[in-house]
Amino acid sequence: MQTLVPGPWVEDRRGTTAVIFAFILLPLLVVVGITLDTARQVGTKQRTIMAADIAALAGVRAMQDASLSEDEIKQITIDAWQANLEAVNTPPSCSRVAPEIDTGTATVKLDIACSIATVLPTFFHGADSLSITHTSEAKITLPTLDIALMLDMSGSMLSGGRLADLKAAAKELVNTIVSPGTGDRVRVAIIPYGEAVNAGIYGNRAQGKSDSNDSDGDGDKVCVSQRPNPISRYTDHPPVVFHRVGDLVGIYCDEPMIIPLTSDVAKLNAAIDGMTTKATAGTAGHLGLEWSWYAISSKWADIWPSDSKPVSNDAPYARKVVVMMTDGVFKEFRTPYIWIDDRPAYEIAPEAAKEICSNMRAAGITVYAIGLDVPEATVGVAHSMSARKDLLEKWLDQYGPRQLLNHCAGDPSRYAETAESSGLVDIYASIAERLKIEAVALTE
Repeated sequence: MQTLVPGPWVEDRRGTTAVIFAFILLPLLVVVGITLDTARQVGTKQRTIMAADIAALAGVRAMQDASLSEDEIKQITIDAWQANLEAVNTPPSCSRVAPEIDTGTATVKLDIACSIATVLPTFFHGADSLSITHTSEAKITLPTLDIALMLDMSGSMLSGGRLADLKAAAKELVNTIVSPGTGDRVRVAIIPYGEAVNAGIYGNRAQGKSDSNDSDGDGDKVCVSQRPNPISRYTDHPPVVFHRVGDLVGIYCDEPMIIPLTSDVAKLNAAIDGMTTKATAGTAGHLGLEWSWYAISSKWADIWPSDSKPVSNDAPYARKVVVMMTDGVFKEFRTPYIWIDDRPAYEIAPEAAKEICSNMRAAGITVYAIGLDVPEATVGVAHSMSARKDLLEKWLDQYGPRQLLNHCAGDPSRYAETAESSGLVDIYASIAERLKIEAVALTE
């Protein structure tokens, strides 16, 4: 009987590696496939999330434009999403792209649900695609600006083209900082002053009277004066009992009536165009400052119309600004309560203005001060001291408009002066550009 004896081929080990590789090839391919799918998912997810985040930021920044509707902001968000998704190497397939707009909190959310196809069969993943879900959220801080334009309507503004140049400058500022895009976030009040301040029906309210009250015979012109109570005289204390404003009884102030806060550019420009002045001896700048403060202080909210109520003094990111302008010395010969001090009016009025400015700045109000030909006007008003150079210099140092305006601004960068009224346009334009920066929103 023939016995089978293993031949040399039994001991031949060539090809073993190939056999082993064949056994491990399948699990190796599985590992590689899973790794590839995972890497694709991670990479695509990161890029998709980035596209969603950028889209939410685009939407929330569109909120700065108050003229845009919620639907328009949503479309801007979706457009930004689609544009950025194109940058993804393997764009996912998305079943849900849902932007949510909350104008109350100035927030945009973008909720997405997407998926990418897998390389390996369903057997290995349990699904033929890998999901990507994410919600991007962006929030923006929308600053508010309440601005009071205090405009000199004293008789000296009749000189040359001063009044016309002031009107052009004031309109330049209004047209620069107020637009449909800013909506009600930026509002301007106009406070003309000359021999007095004509507060109209708001003067009646601040005296505790009805709007139609004309017991002093002023008609619709309510000529207000300082508060008799020294506790509240140079503050924004609400005009409640014992803290009412004063009244220039029998004095008919021809100054234009004040315009409360508004974002209506046409109304503001019309009011500026209609401003007139007359030859008067007084420049009640301290009263102009007081009513500029009242116009933007939330403590006076009950006095103003509903759409002119100032933003809360304590509101975050609320800016309160006074832009004051004068072409000479503050002096008022008809304001009651001057009898409490035996000094001349051209000392009392500037001193009162300095105290008001100090209190405003302490309350967080930004003051811009503009002087028109102030050195020459100062010397003209102080003519009684011109023979005594030492007295004149002392008076200029304490009460002169240049010193006063610098004090009110509190920062040299917020004080400007020009010798010619034609320079007012450039000054107001410069201030407007600075205020535009104040109104820029901050994205969180």
